[in-house]
Amino acid sequence: FTSSWSPEGNSLLYSVYSETTDYLPNLWVTNGQTSRLGDLKVSLNLATWPDKCTFSGENSLYCAVPQGLPRGAGLYPEIANSYPDNFYRVDLSTGAKTLIASPVGDLGGYTAYNLFVSDDGQFLYFTDQDSGLLQSIRLR
Repeated sequence: FTSSWSPEGNSLLYSVYSETTDYLPNLWVTNGQTSRLGDLKVSLNLATWPDKCTFSGENSLYCAVPQGLPRGAGLYPEIANSYPDNFYRVDLSTGAKTLIASPVGDLGGYTAYNLFVSDDGQFLYFTDQDSGLLQSIRLR
């Protein structure tokens, strides 16, 4: 179990794995308010971890999702460092997922961490695991 709070604490993003998901990470979101914590939980059906995601406000989420994780990757998150990422935007109010990028870098793709959205919402920034360089994706 790994988790991350939305900026105002209204949602809790978390990842779990089990036999039913072939021990792959499965991203979920739940109500984050203390009195209602866990009342409503929804699977986002993305095989990634909260530390590969970032909130943009309370209702929007951007995630780097490793391509083709092997069975059991949820047990060993470091395995994801060997797989390039696709990038998704998730509208938390509707649950809609949109593939925003499947970038190809010098080595065939990027493995992202430290994701964040620019203050004006125009760019998604991330650090590439292999090169250590800051990369960006234009959102608008």
